[in-house]
Amino acid sequence: MNTRRQGRSAPPRGPRTVRGTQPIPQVLITRIGAAELVTRPLAVSDAPAVQAMHERCSADTLRLRYLGPFPKMSERMIAFFADPARGRSLVTTYQGEVVAMTNVMNTGEPGVAEMAFLIEDPWQGQGLGGILLRHVIAMAPVWKLDELTASMYATNRRMLALMRRSGALLPTRFSAVIEVRLPLTGVTADTVARDTVARDTVGRDTVTRDTVARDTLVHR
Repeated sequence: MNTRRQGRSAPPRGPRTVRGTQPIPQVLITRIGAAELVTRPLAVSDAPAVQAMHERCSADTLRLRYLGPFPKMSERMIAFFADPARGRSLVTTYQGEVVAMTNVMNTGEPGVAEMAFLIEDPWQGQGLGGILLRHVIAMAPVWKLDELTASMYATNRRMLALMRRSGALLPTRFSAVIEVRLPLTGVTADTVARDTVARDTVGRDTVTRDTVARDTLVHR
């Protein structure tokens, strides 16, 4: 967990998430506790806010997302992510500050896209990953996607557990970096449950399978 001062990006304490499901629009308003988050398409003009979010993330968070050391997020890379010819990218904001980025990038294989999340440290373990995955799955028919892939470290237990619960196909042989495939036939946003987090004996966040619940989705 990043120990640097997080400013207003730190999630406030508040009541537990309200439950409910509705069709998900392209702009998603989500409540986690008392905090209202907005998920919307990434724009090139978001570059300063996206760069600032990367600077606030811990080295370990960046390593898990980019599968290695990540020196700096450039404007050129943000333009790449924002290019609809390359795929689709989303940002999640809290009080106008970017706290997460979702990338769903074309692979060159028709109907298949590679998905990745970057969630700022204080928002990890709050269920945001499950919310974003549900949103991507809900948008998949609009984006004409039949399958999602995700590359991750085999030690990324939280992401691996989230994908497993959503019905993803895991490799039969594990290496340091694995590719998980999620066929979308028969999969809906409602099949993805919110992460529930417990503390293990060394104090790190781990995903558990019990007491799963759906996230709040508030729409505009």
